Amino acid sequence: MINKAIDLIQYGIVEPLEVIYNPTYSELFAAETDPSLSGFEVATLTTLGAVSVDTGIFTGRSPKDKYIVREPENEHNVW
Repeated sequence: MINKAIDLIQYGIVEPLEVIYNPTYSELFAAETDPSLSGFEVATLTTLGAVSVDTGIFTGRSPKDKYIVREPENEHNVW
């Protein structure tokens, strides 16, 4: 389903060619393994059947981005 009403400008996405909203598993799998894709857009299927995507050098969270959630069951473990 294509929904042009979604405002993506707040995320820095200007004039997208297509927006696929809430795709089924089959639609998502077909889109991410499309053989016409290249570079960081392409996903590959691993030997175990998982989809793998190379995101380049900017992967994961920054080491400074740490969050601690206070919960009764772990409160005594956090200083």
